[in-house]
Amino acid sequence: MGAVKQSPTLAPRRLLWQIIQMQVAYYAMGLILVTFVLSVFGRKWSGSYVFSWEHVRADTSMGWTLALLWLLNAVFSVLILAIVVGRSKLALDFSLTLHGIHLVVVWAYSGHFPRSWLWWTSQFASALLMVVLGIWTTQWRELRRAFFEDFELAEIQTASGVV
Repeated sequence: MGAVKQSPTLAPRRLLWQIIQMQVAYYAMGLILVTFVLSVFGRKWSGSYVFSWEHVRADTSMGWTLALLWLLNAVFSVLILAIVVGRSKLALDFSLTLHGIHLVVVWAYSGHFPRSWLWWTSQFASALLMVVLGIWTTQWRELRRAFFEDFELAEIQTASGVV
């Protein structure tokens, strides 16, 4: 029997390294966004704003703001996904893995399973947004490389000159 040749893009070490990079980038951007919002709101910084579900509540403006920040963080994470992973076939896996790890981190940090409907809604929407935009972005990048590598935009002549 011959040895099974493993694809370099699916090597376990590479996948683990990509998961770590995605998670670090996700929390780094989350820290930046939360720190900015806390400074605008005039609140004292605490790790619980990033690593706990308890502040994401529907009865406060800060809770709604944090929920929207996690959606914005998903958009930034799509860019990281396209750079770090770069494969549309893996966008779903990496997006759900990132949010699954986030659930475990939040649960461990707060000591309670998340019970806020707004937190769950924002995380579901964040995962969905990241999957859809992640697949679209990585497919665009893959197709651009495959079909438009040597493509250059032609100059368009108009009555007033070149555009």
